[in-house]
Amino acid sequence: MRKIIGFRTLCVSLGIWVGTLVVSAQGEFKALPWRQSTAYNSYLMRDVHRQFADRQFAIQKAFASPAGMQKYLEGCRERYKQIVGTFPEKGSLNAQVVGKVQGTGYHIEKIIFESKPGRYVTAHLYMPENTTVPVPATLELCGHGLNGKGPSSHAAMLMASNGIAVLVVDPIGQGERLQIIDREGKPLTRGATTEHTLLNAGFNLLGTSLAAQEYWDNHRALDYLLTRKDIDPDIWIFWRWHSDRLLYRFGSPCKGSGYL
Repeated sequence: MRKIIGFRTLCVSLGIWVGTLVVSAQGEFKALPWRQSTAYNSYLMRDVHRQFADRQFAIQKAFASPAGMQKYLEGCRERYKQIVGTFPEKGSLNAQVVGKVQGTGYHIEKIIFESKPGRYVTAHLYMPENTTVPVPATLELCGHGLNGKGPSSHAAMLMASNGIAVLVVDPIGQGERLQIIDREGKPLTRGATTEHTLLNAGFNLLGTSLAAQEYWDNHRALDYLLTRKDIDPDIWIFWRWHSDRLLYRFGSPCKGSGYL
């Protein structure tokens, strides 16, 4: 009898010892790996994949006919408008030309205007020279770079040299129009998009978004072009750049007659 009890005690002790080894060998916070279907990450991604599948189905259905595609596009615009909210009433732009840089066959005007009272927007207007006015115009939407509109200037110079005026608006927190800065004016955030990501959280609390603010700045930039007598209001060139999707989703005050 004592032998049986001793054997059982040995087995229990051995089991406890082995279990202790298994637990101690387990890595910290590895009880719920992200690859398991019960992990929170996978739980969230299931909704993402479901939405993606629904969107793919809607797009394929839209491609079946021109009417279907038009209906799909209108639905996209309406949903996006609901996300970003309403826009303010248009007021005076109070536009100023504060400087000028001479180029070869064109010049650059440094412009400041107010997209709404007290909200100042800076921009560069590349104006062709030695050509008949009014000239066609385009709006170039730059961003996603620490040097702001630096890379966009090459395309703007090329178009201005070929008779097309280009207005390049400085975006918020992407190398231009920095908002989160120290006393010396240096950025307190890293990278080209961190600042506008942080700013967006504050705008969300106010019932809007940074995307809506950027769209409004660009929309009012088009309004500014329409005030100039040297810009042809009937000839607009629309072309693809970083943030043209905002104007596409909401529409613009201009009628485009060409695409690049």
